[in-house]
Amino acid sequence: MNYRGRGEKRYPHEGWEHIEIVLPGEPETLNARALALLSDEGLSQPGIVVKTSSPQGEHERLPNPTLAVTDGRVTVKFHPWSIEAIVASEQAAH
Repeated sequence: MNYRGRGEKRYPHEGWEHIEIVLPGEPETLNARALALLSDEGLSQPGIVVKTSSPQGEHERLPNPTLAVTDGRVTVKFHPWSIEAIVASEQAAH
């Protein structure tokens, strides 16, 4: 059974898990900093997928790139900003 989350995104099963990690620093260097924490051996395992995105909320003023690593069941997401910093940037936009 596929699970649909916000935005009608399909997930492979209902038990998906994710971990959010904040790596404070320049957004432009997030991918390199996050990948440096992961072993090449681990990243090259079958089924491991690395994705990058740059989601931005309606009032966000901070660039918020994301690097996600998943095996299809558990996803680890790296961000340059804490949720508190993102919310503060949205409030400052008003």
